Amino acid sequence: MNIEKSLNSLANRRSDFALTQDMSLEHFQEQVLNESKKSFSSLTEKQRVLKYLIESMSEVSKHSTDISYEEGNKVLQHLKDELPRYGIFVEFEYQGSVINNTHIVNNSDIDLLVITKKFETLEKPQKPTNPYNGNPIEDMEELRARCIEILKSTYSVAKVDTTGSKSITLSGGSLRRDIDVVPSNWYNSNKYVETGIKYYRGIQIYNCKDKQRDKNYPFWNQKLMNDKDAATSGNYKSLVRLAKNIRCDSEVKTVNDISSYDIQALFYHIPSSTIRNLKPEDLFFSATKYLENLINNESFFNSLMVPDQTRKIVKKMSYEQLLLLYNEFCEYEDILSQGVVFL
Repeated sequence: MNIEKSLNSLANRRSDFALTQDMSLEHFQEQVLNESKKSFSSLTEKQRVLKYLIESMSEVSKHSTDISYEEGNKVLQHLKDELPRYGIFVEFEYQGSVINNTHIVNNSDIDLLVITKKFETLEKPQKPTNPYNGNPIEDMEELRARCIEILKSTYSVAKVDTTGSKSITLSGGSLRRDIDVVPSNWYNSNKYVETGIKYYRGIQIYNCKDKQRDKNYPFWNQKLMNDKDAATSGNYKSLVRLAKNIRCDSEVKTVNDISSYDIQALFYHIPSSTIRNLKPEDLFFSATKYLENLINNESFFNSLMVPDQTRKIVKKMSYEQLLLLYNEFCEYEDILSQGVVFL
């Protein structure tokens, strides 16, 4: 682990070219890195580690986050105006790390759900009062195709990447952020129908490669994350951001491949009482101990579910990846444990 390299990478992630007007991207990045080096050039290695941990836990600036929403809303409005011309009527929602405030990059992309109004999926044993007689895959395929057509026409200079199985990624041109456009439909769970509470309502995202729809509960997941964060005095999301930064700065590809979703799911199970009201250094040690406990109890790790209970964490994040992530934490811990650190 190279702490100077990690600090430089962190500084680069926290830079936002959209906030500067008078220099090239290359010059801007060079200036950011030079300023970053000056800010820790006089620090000891232990102090650098603590600085890295503290800044990794911190939120992305509100200004940068607001820009993500502004750019997402522009794309939303274009689709809202144009899709009805094809007889396609939709609703829009946002999902992902920006919405959950666990994003770690100032110029974070944002996920825009484009939700068809043509049909909804009902959880059994619900029965439709107005049965839908169409083909959901064909309708989702048309929604995706029309979104691509509109985006290419509206953003002629931008890149419209259609290689993803679930999202259409719009980047470049006049856009200050990447926008992931995600064709989907509502999934009305029994709990949602019983209560009428929105966060119990699920989403089925169209997978164009497999020609199927993948179910998840982004609003329920957001609610659970917010509740966990409140129960830990804000330390839960701080840990999620920290782990995501450590993952990004790892030189081990297997660690890089751990999804953000599985990181937030993994730390969702840390006992709230063990991290409530802790200072950053103590919070880091508590998180490392938690990972150690999971390493020593593989069967318990294998039993852990993602917050919305749709699958086990181990289905996407292996025990080997957990071990490698723990090793990353241990490298920082080894330096930090050598003595008292003051910044």
